[in-house]
Amino acid sequence: MTVNYIFRSNFTNIYLNKMSINNDNDNDNDILSMNVGQDNIYINNNINKYNDCIYMIADGHGVNGDQFSIKSTTILTKQLIKNWELLRQYYLEPNLKFSELINIMFKFTNNSLKTTFCKYSGTTISTVLVINNNSDKYAISINIGDSPILYKNKLGDISNLYKSHNCDNMEAVQDYINMMYDKQIKAYPIYFNRINCRYSSSTMVEFTNKDKIPCPIEAYQIKNGVVELNIDNYDRMTSIYHKYNIPSVGIQSRKQIPSITLEDGNIRTKPGYEHTNWGNSLNGNLQLLKSLGDFNFEDHISYEPHIKIQQIHSNDKIILSSDGLSDLYEDEDLFELLFNNSKTDIYNNIFNICGTDPNYGLKINSIDNLKYPTHDDISCIYIDFS
Repeated sequence: MTVNYIFRSNFTNIYLNKMSINNDNDNDNDILSMNVGQDNIYINNNINKYNDCIYMIADGHGVNGDQFSIKSTTILTKQLIKNWELLRQYYLEPNLKFSELINIMFKFTNNSLKTTFCKYSGTTISTVLVINNNSDKYAISINIGDSPILYKNKLGDISNLYKSHNCDNMEAVQDYINMMYDKQIKAYPIYFNRINCRYSSSTMVEFTNKDKIPCPIEAYQIKNGVVELNIDNYDRMTSIYHKYNIPSVGIQSRKQIPSITLEDGNIRTKPGYEHTNWGNSLNGNLQLLKSLGDFNFEDHISYEPHIKIQQIHSNDKIILSSDGLSDLYEDEDLFELLFNNSKTDIYNNIFNICGTDPNYGLKINSIDNLKYPTHDDISCIYIDFS
């Protein structure tokens, strides 16, 4: 089993060029913890005598996003290691003990952040625990937020080992509505792209006022407790984009825009991917519906993670990534890039995409006065179980 990682800080060419960490060897590379920008990465390739492992990516946001990603990774990994024997005992048991234990650790981590930093910040967490049980190997994926964990089996089939807890995912929105109902708290509205919200750019406000359309514009509607795309508002949004030819400044994702087919057969873009693709947001401010931190949304944000167990076979592959990387590539292309290229070629490919795509562009860095792509921080761990 070989573990590689890449890192790139926004606006710079800070690349970490360690080629690989191989847990078949006992060396000083068993543990790695590093931070670049608001991303943090943690690798522990040797938890115990069974060669169990922890891999973790945290993608911070907000004023103190860097501190939230560092602190949450530090606290959570200590909790995992402290309770590792219990995790090994419970992970295949047909009961709730394993998920309850994980939830307790996430709650402890979240509470530990409360008195430390600015409340207008938070972080995603995506982690994979590798547990070796005699000849069997299991990957336990645990995530909160929207940093992807992707799995590719030896036959080439790709699947998600994570759940995207953001306002673009209608299933996550339904979970949020259900949680608010259980708490007996009124749910916040979820608005189309942040560009049309009162907390962001005034451009969309100007255009919607010109057409006498209420702004901000809600993305969803609730019928009998079930979340649905607000078709009327969707059509209003897209008509404004087309009518005023609003430029696609600030696009986050280069992936093929996903679509949904309505009952009448019409095809529409999925919520969160309209033109500028800034993403839907809770009360016009936060894209995530689950995170660590974001205490200004404390009653509306859940810290309970998604958990999935996957048995691992020889030649399987797993990618943990911040969206700074996953937004640049389709899933298949990302596996091709990471597992079939040298580190130098990987970095060059990322740099060329970010530097030549008109939606990103270049910006001069004040440290060395050179131009670098203005894209998000990038962190990624990719594991080959050959």
